[in-house]
Amino acid sequence: MDRQDGKDVAAPGRASEESDAALPMYLQSPVLKGEYEAERKRIEALSRKGTPVEDSGAMCLPQGMPAFWGGPYAFEILQTDQQINISQEWNEQTRRIYIDGRPHPKDYDPSFNGHSIGHWEGGVLVVDTIGIRAETKVVGAHHSDALHIVERIRQSAPDALEVEMTAYDPKAFQQPWVAIYPLRHKPDMELQEYSCEENNRNQVDEHGVTHATIAPK
Repeated sequence: MDRQDGKDVAAPGRASEESDAALPMYLQSPVLKGEYEAERKRIEALSRKGTPVEDSGAMCLPQGMPAFWGGPYAFEILQTDQQINISQEWNEQTRRIYIDGRPHPKDYDPSFNGHSIGHWEGGVLVVDTIGIRAETKVVGAHHSDALHIVERIRQSAPDALEVEMTAYDPKAFQQPWVAIYPLRHKPDMELQEYSCEENNRNQVDEHGVTHATIAPK
């Protein structure tokens, strides 16, 4: 599968002067509360000045959820009776969605893609995800440890899937954040090896901030 909606893919966060209302749903920031909104404004102000800001992806860490669906690279979906594995070429991430009826564990160590369980409602796969690490972001915005994501994945055409995602975070969001990701089937596409570390130009400066640097020839 390939994320495909006929539009250009912007970098995470607000990469242009467009208002949120003009952007696709998956690039619109959530409406934030208090300290989370203040942090978003701080990062935006630094970006407008051209000041590099901290970015876990610049250290080759996985983008995790919910940015997992927003990458410009291919996906591969493998399904058994017990679970569904969704692999993303970007940073070689794999999500494991357990569909064997198990609940979320009571004591779960947070991870980049969280813990996911799913069930079928007719032709719709409903996925519930918790336990997402704080390093991940929602369109450039920080979230709390209460982030809870529900996805509804359905076949929208013979060669297409649609992922409708709703993210709940009562500590950080004023209201649920909703996004829709269209995916198109490409039968001849295969995942390629992706090694961020192999050609990582993102260095940590004296202030501990990661940003891209390209050495002169």
